Amino acid sequence: MTTLTIDKHSSAPRVKKHRDNMIKDGFKRVQKWVFDIENATIQAKMKNDLANYKVTQDERELNDFALEQLTNLEGWK
Repeated sequence: MTTLTIDKHSSAPRVKKHRDNMIKDGFKRVQKWVFDIENATIQAKMKNDLANYKVTQDERELNDFALEQLTNLEGWK
C-alpha cells in the first residue's frame, strides 16, 4: 500500500507574492477607491446644498463687515 504525500508548502511562493502585492499595491487601491466614493458622495451633497443656498441680507451685511475689518487691520500687509 502506498501513502499519499501532500506537499504543504507548494503554494507558499504564490501566497508570499500575493501578500507582498497586497501590502504594496492592494491597500492603496482600496483606499483610493473608498476616497473616490466618498469624494463623489460629498460632491453630490455639496451640489445639492449649493442649489438650495440663498444669500440673505444679514449674511451680506456680515460679509461686508468682515471684509471691511480685515482690510483695515493695523500692521497687516
